[in-house]
Amino acid sequence: MEFDLSRHLTSSDRERDYLRRVSERCITLLFPPNFVQNNPFRHLLREILACKGMSYSGLGIMSLSIAAIMGACYVQILLLLGT
Repeated sequence: MEFDLSRHLTSSDRERDYLRRVSERCITLLFPPNFVQNNPFRHLLREILACKGMSYSGLGIMSLSIAAIMGACYVQILLLLGT
């Protein structure tokens, strides 16, 4: 069986670009306008969230969060707590 992936998951570059767009949108929604209008702040925060976070692996914070949520241990904990 073949699965159809979303366009943003077909390569790591596309995934990174997608996470940049999601990060940019989150920043505009969560921060006051004077922070959003500050381009260096916005770009730095976007890169930290999407691409090169402070992690050892070089993954962004969003990538690490998605990997943690999709991990088997996390799902098992949710199932155990939910019952």
